[in-house]
Amino acid sequence: MKIRIQGNSLRLRLTQSEVVRFYESGSVSGKIQFPGKQYLNYGLKKTSDYDVTVSFDKESIVVNVPFDIADNWAATSQVGFDASVDLGSNGLLSLLVEKDFKCLSREFEDANDLYPNPNQEDES
Repeated sequence: MKIRIQGNSLRLRLTQSEVVRFYESGSVSGKIQFPGKQYLNYGLKKTSDYDVTVSFDKESIVVNVPFDIADNWAATSQVGFDASVDLGSNGLLSLLVEKDFKCLSREFEDANDLYPNPNQEDES
């Protein structure tokens, strides 16, 4: 799973096997290790909540996704879904969750588990 944080936006991109794991088990996560035995966990979790929400504590970011949104996204060709979380006087936090496609311009990335890019020409 890839995470991108920029300003007040959070984007998660999942490989094919991560989407399957999320669909079947209800959660998927990743982790980045920092010096000094510090780390940041991040992930998706299915919930019975009505809206997409996000939780954060000192070491974890979790995007909570209602069952119907999660299952519809994971079980179909839908590329992604987005949501905004109201931060009160601090504005909005924009969330975007997507299936990760093979990159057309970077060949150094391991693309074995990525979704076929719909813009890639058929090589047959």
